[in-house]
Amino acid sequence: MTSTPRPITKVRVPIPKRSDSGVNIAELAFIVLLGFLGAAAVSLYRSENPLTAAFVLGLPLGAACVFRPRIGIYAYGFWQAWDSAAKFGGGTQPGWVTGAKLLAVVVVLTGSLHALTSPHRISGSRRPFGYLIALCAVATVSIAWSYDVGASIRFAAQMWLQLVLGWIIVKLVGFNRSQMIRLMFWVVVGAFSASVYVLLFGMQQHTYLRATLGDSANPVSVAAALVTGLSCAAVFWALISKRAIKALLIPVGLVILFTIFATGTRAAVAAVGAGFLSIGFLTKAQGLGSKLALLAISVLLVVVGTFAALNTGVLSEQSESRLRNMLMLETHSFDPDVGIPRASRERIWLMSLQSYMRTYLIGTGVGASPAANEQLSGRYKDVHSSIVASLTELGPLGFFVFVALHFSLLLRIRRLRARGLQGAALVVFVGFVLMGSTHTVYTTKWFWLPVTILLAILELDAREGTAFITRVGRRA
Repeated sequence: MTSTPRPITKVRVPIPKRSDSGVNIAELAFIVLLGFLGAAAVSLYRSENPLTAAFVLGLPLGAACVFRPRIGIYAYGFWQAWDSAAKFGGGTQPGWVTGAKLLAVVVVLTGSLHALTSPHRISGSRRPFGYLIALCAVATVSIAWSYDVGASIRFAAQMWLQLVLGWIIVKLVGFNRSQMIRLMFWVVVGAFSASVYVLLFGMQQHTYLRATLGDSANPVSVAAALVTGLSCAAVFWALISKRAIKALLIPVGLVILFTIFATGTRAAVAAVGAGFLSIGFLTKAQGLGSKLALLAISVLLVVVGTFAALNTGVLSEQSESRLRNMLMLETHSFDPDVGIPRASRERIWLMSLQSYMRTYLIGTGVGASPAANEQLSGRYKDVHSSIVASLTELGPLGFFVFVALHFSLLLRIRRLRARGLQGAALVVFVGFVLMGSTHTVYTTKWFWLPVTILLAILELDAREGTAFITRVGRRA
């Protein structure tokens, strides 16, 4: 006699309760040592000995990563907020080599074998990974028609490096909750420490007249790093259960948020607000009361926070003017160089699209839009948008892959089993999308690091959900 199969019913799968600690004494001790070595390296760098500084910090870190590559991953997460403060290189492209790029190479060289021998198999993020590979492939092919071959080779190589780095991070960290917690912790600590430094020593720099990490540090890069750090704070919040740690995250997040205001980067302010708004409107199983509460929190964070920052009197004139411009308020300065015309981005995009039309729709080559705009439109200017650049630099195929990647990520975020992780992932997603809407970041870590974090979240959720269902099935 055959038994009738039970009907399959949909159930909401919660995150399995796990320990929040995940503390490794050996890793922690070495990270403390790295802190002292880092202080010595900073001193050497300021005394104009950058190579010595790199050896003092790099050799011990590289040696440790051979045996425990996760240390390099945590260091990379911590350093991303500080990366604009120290640059190397020279010639026609001064300062394009940074600590994060060097760290990425170290992690790739030392972590590849560990990732290849890892028992974990990528499943939850397989399709987004496929689109990332396609994006890198199109960028590489675009070198053939580039208007600046040297720049295109460099940017294409940078994208492949970031792709391999992301794969290693997902394989070594993304399948384990405690390791994910540690990575998020170091990203948040890096963003918080950089924010404190900016507020104490970098509120008005001579080059940009805005808050940043130093005269050579672009405030947009600093703001993008802080948006990533604040997004990781949301992921950290979702991964842990201890209320005391969550309580500490609130003032930490507010300090990072105020520093984002101080940079005067309007896209970053919008990214934070829209990210938290997305939790209420895009997550599943949210009631009307929860949506209204999240809406109120988002408005409080962005609008009230911005007005509060404008009335502290500590923002630079440039930063204050830019924030007032964003809110369509009257600026206090009569200097036309202080305020930024609202239509400036639109003019740059139109010029870049006109240049693109003159390439017979094939594109200018990855990272070559400034040179192409100079040759075709008479003005050396970057396109200032990852969305527009994916079309004008990579052509229709690159644009399709770029858009498909974002839709794939969004659909998989919507399918996450854990509501808390779903909301945090949306904050990360919206943050880098909005930063990329007005800045060309798709070849940089400000695009690749948030995407990597999302891929790790997808894998963690898939693994924990499968384990939970397996345990329930065994009990039945």
